[in-house]
Amino acid sequence: MEITPALKTVLKRLKLSGVLPTLPDRIAYARKSKLSELQFLELALQDEIDRRDQQNLTQRLTRAGFEEEPSTGTPPSPSTASVSATSSGSASSSAKRT
Repeated sequence: MEITPALKTVLKRLKLSGVLPTLPDRIAYARKSKLSELQFLELALQDEIDRRDQQNLTQRLTRAGFEEEPSTGTPPSPSTASVSATSSGSASSSAKRT
């Protein structure tokens, strides 16, 4: 389905142009799943909320000086340097005890 220029203009005026890239896929999904108009609207708006939340998180991490984005749902792992230093230190102390 082609997104009309009028719809693009309306979405931009409402600052919802972020839904444009996923809109054709969501329309196809809504038709296939036989979603009501309200369910479709909720889905499209939730996509925009998720996109903005992700964008906000990325901006905050960048401002805070983090180099990598944490994966969602899992806590960040300790840095490799601190793990190797701890591992090599405990390995050498174990060898000395034997």
